[in-house]
Amino acid sequence: MAVTERVGVGATVAIVVAAAVGCADGAGSGCAAESDGAPSSPVIVAGAAREAAREMSRADPASHGSVVLPDVISIPHVVAGGGGATTTVVVSNPGPGRAAGIEWRLRGHPRLHFGGGTPEEVAAGERVEVELVYDGSAEPEIAGAVVSATFPDGAAESKVWAVAGDPSIGPASWEAVEGAGGVSCGDATTIALPSAPFPQAGTPWSDASVRVFVPEGYRDMGTHDVVVHFHGWTTTVGATLGEHHYQEHLYASGANAILVVPQGPVNAQSGDFGKLMQVGGLEALVRDVLSVGYRDGRIRQPVLGDVVLTSHSGGYLAVASNLSNPAPAVREAALFDSMYGQLDTYEQYVRSGGRLVSTYAPGAATETTHAEMGKRLAGLKVPFASSTDRRSLRDAPAVMGYANTSHERTTRLDGIYGEALRFGLQHHRRGPRIELRQATARGGTAKVSWLSPRDTLLEGFMVEVSGDGETWEQRAKVGAEEESATFAFTGGARVRVVPLVAGLSSSEVIPSDAGRMDTDATVLVVDGFDRVLGGSFGGLRHDFAAWVGEASGGCQTASHRALGEDGVSLAEYPVVVWLLGDESSDDLSVSEEEQALLTAYLKSGGRLVLSGSEVAYDLDGVGNGSVFIRSAFGAALREDNATSGQASGVGRLDGLGPFVFVGEGRPYGEDHPDSLLPLNGAEILLQYANGQPAAVGIRGRSALVGFPVELVDAGSLPVLMRALLRFVRE
Repeated sequence: MAVTERVGVGATVAIVVAAAVGCADGAGSGCAAESDGAPSSPVIVAGAAREAAREMSRADPASHGSVVLPDVISIPHVVAGGGGATTTVVVSNPGPGRAAGIEWRLRGHPRLHFGGGTPEEVAAGERVEVELVYDGSAEPEIAGAVVSATFPDGAAESKVWAVAGDPSIGPASWEAVEGAGGVSCGDATTIALPSAPFPQAGTPWSDASVRVFVPEGYRDMGTHDVVVHFHGWTTTVGATLGEHHYQEHLYASGANAILVVPQGPVNAQSGDFGKLMQVGGLEALVRDVLSVGYRDGRIRQPVLGDVVLTSHSGGYLAVASNLSNPAPAVREAALFDSMYGQLDTYEQYVRSGGRLVSTYAPGAATETTHAEMGKRLAGLKVPFASSTDRRSLRDAPAVMGYANTSHERTTRLDGIYGEALRFGLQHHRRGPRIELRQATARGGTAKVSWLSPRDTLLEGFMVEVSGDGETWEQRAKVGAEEESATFAFTGGARVRVVPLVAGLSSSEVIPSDAGRMDTDATVLVVDGFDRVLGGSFGGLRHDFAAWVGEASGGCQTASHRALGEDGVSLAEYPVVVWLLGDESSDDLSVSEEEQALLTAYLKSGGRLVLSGSEVAYDLDGVGNGSVFIRSAFGAALREDNATSGQASGVGRLDGLGPFVFVGEGRPYGEDHPDSLLPLNGAEILLQYANGQPAAVGIRGRSALVGFPVELVDAGSLPVLMRALLRFVRE
């Protein structure tokens, strides 16, 4: 049985004159420079006729025409052993004249060929049809070719793809995956695949489930990066996704990749991943995943790009076995408290140019193996980072990081799983997710710095400013390797960095978070809110620092990461406003290093306003900084949830408010504001509608707000911020 389909020419897929396009090397593509089999199309127009057409074109330029083809032709998916498929391709000539003497070729897989005659000419404005046929295959395969039409004034080419899927692959039921704040993270399906680890002879497990996740905004870029995750002991795919949020991590990374999570030993103390630990096993799994994506219209070009293998706990054995296999090549291996052994394999992988990211939890067996691996890397003279800071995740050949958390939370701490993908992969859905590091304006000059993941399509960066957050003006443009820009600037404005990405317009890429810079401002707003998992806000960018900076009467802006990683100093700012949104324990609301920086800053006479709905819970309730919160603010946690959405001034702020921070129009919902307890002479500054303390502080020193100040409406936020700043300056 044959499948037929009609392929038209879309407005965005026309190629009028193209350079030669060879077959991409995909899993089982079967491409060749020229098909030698009988099914391949012959040359339709003889040389003499072609020369006659050229002479006619030279004599009458008004007769010039062209041929337009789709950029990609995807022949309908078939089942291996079930016959072939036919596609009718619509070919057009936009003019102005006749395209005559057209020579047609189909180069590549021998079972891809023309289904009938091909037109020697196409009149101006005419649309004709060309039939392409895939004969099918007895075995699963991915077949590729290139169709070309050469005419006197140029040429047009299209990539042609066909897939014969494994007959045992059943239908897939795709479902939406929802993230923090109800954002759409993408679509996923759990499907039984013949290439799944199990069933396998000699093992007791039979679950063939494989989870496939395609993130929101995924683009078919011609090849498809794939992340394959191997879970740990005593779990299932469903449980590990719920516990570790791998799908949400990939969404948050911004990476243009497909996540694949195969079911290993079901709830067993075993790291045996069956067929995926054999030569060819991973290759077969990826082929099946691409086949399903092609069949279900998720992708048009079933070609494998970069492969990343990740694991938690006992999944390290499967990662190691695949690093030793010849195909597919693995770009990066990322292990989360998972390097229990196989050090020879991991050493050889790094020696051969592979990239390794590995973390270990305190007191775990992996602490010993990491120490040993560090010695081996040093012996190889491979520079490795012992920190999981973002620049190391991007640039270091190897990262051997300590995760001060439990074994189960090593994938979650500080968003590390998603950040490893964000800075490790080189293809992104809307351009790389840029982190705005610092924006300052002094003496008529602005300096803006940032950190960006690598991206193969990145062409540069624009620095834009805005007076209202709606209309943006370009003030600087720099190359793809730059991480800062300076330019003449006076006054005040919001600022952001926008990537320049080949194939994407400025409206399609994702800008950095927006900050604020005002000439010679003495207030520094620190943006410490980068949580995108498990909280109330799931956006990939925000303008919170800009809003609060404006409400504070002007400011400079810095990312919290710039303090430790880029050497940005708090000392030159009399007042710091630190924003934490709903950052909590897994997000390191205020890390130990940051607590030390802020303690030193306050001792030197600095003034601090800090807001966040989970800060007191994390620092005092969980115990991640009880000494700091009590000494810095004179505050402790009273209740994790104050069950109120508004606060009013009391004491020195009496008469202010009420300040409402829930309801429509807010960028995210806040359902767990902290209720605070004043200690050691600290004062209550705000109280919730139910009377519980919402903010406490030490006059002339510091103030802690138990809800995110950025959620207060724009009309009331300046009143609140200026009152808080007055209090800490008194």
